[in-house]
Amino acid sequence: MNGLDWPTPAPGPLAWISPSSAAAMQTCQLRLAFQLDAKTSGWVRGSTRTALGIVAHRLTELVWTGHAPTTHRRDWLEDQWTALLEEERRALIARWPGSLVPPASEWPGVTATRVRLLRRLEGIKAKPKGAATPGHVPSASVPALPWVERMLQDQTRGIRGVPDRVERSDGALRVVDLKSGAGQSAVTPDQRRQLLVYAHLVNEEIGYLPHECVVVDVRGRETCVAVGAAQVRESVEELEALRDGFSASLATGAVPASPSPSACAWCPFKIVCKTYWQARNETWSGLDVRGEVAAVLHDGSIRLGVAAEDGSSSSFRVIWHGEHRPGLGASVAVVDLQRAGPGTGRMRWWSRWRVA
Repeated sequence: MNGLDWPTPAPGPLAWISPSSAAAMQTCQLRLAFQLDAKTSGWVRGSTRTALGIVAHRLTELVWTGHAPTTHRRDWLEDQWTALLEEERRALIARWPGSLVPPASEWPGVTATRVRLLRRLEGIKAKPKGAATPGHVPSASVPALPWVERMLQDQTRGIRGVPDRVERSDGALRVVDLKSGAGQSAVTPDQRRQLLVYAHLVNEEIGYLPHECVVVDVRGRETCVAVGAAQVRESVEELEALRDGFSASLATGAVPASPSPSACAWCPFKIVCKTYWQARNETWSGLDVRGEVAAVLHDGSIRLGVAAEDGSSSSFRVIWHGEHRPGLGASVAVVDLQRAGPGTGRMRWWSRWRVA
């Protein structure tokens, strides 16, 4: 390893577990530890992909909660879509200081998501804001359905989650989860467990399980997940076992990593993860490099001396963007480069880098 420091995350005990944190544990416990540690959590800065998902969820929530007008709805949806996109772009600019975040019109997948989402939301029947759902009698502690993005908790087991929507439709109690990704197809095991844990949390609130759980994609297509007491119990026990295993790892101070091309490709913490740099090789996708600055070139790029495990070395040119260009002899790591010819990579607006 070069002169960069490689932090060891040390978050506090995990008081709560959610379906999303359980999925993160299964992918890589070390990634979750980085995410929970305040010293390293700042590497999570978001992306255009996550921003699109946020916009889709927020616009759907506005329609679900009765904010959409009954007339000229398409115009209203277009205006809200544009405003929410720009709001998320400003948030990305704030989280990526010095980076040139592209206009939202240039984001990958923005057109397909917009067309499919707005077409679906245009056809959803509007309800007056605050309208109660027939068949559910609210109490002082349990608000009337539908619930949209409401935090649900099992205090005894330390499990929490936020279903996109819990509703009663044609007499059936349903948990609805919106998946805004254009590539959503079959329900994954993680998504199935997520919905069944939500069913458990609804049961804790209302006293009985939902009749069905459904995944809704950006086109509005629904995929049902069967809900049964045994399946729900199994999913809850799986979450508890994952939390116990993670807590045990934290207690020993040796949180295991699970490096792989798929697990590490979009991980925001690979820039600070020593295990990642030890595991990756030339067969992995993506263009990430670390080394020492051997030359600072007149065109603003730098040339790195990159050492291989067998003791050999090679040269790699990084076309550097922005301020804080490293000087001669500095240790550098930079990830998510765009290939710009043999032995050359160009920094993207979302490339992460470290210098020592």
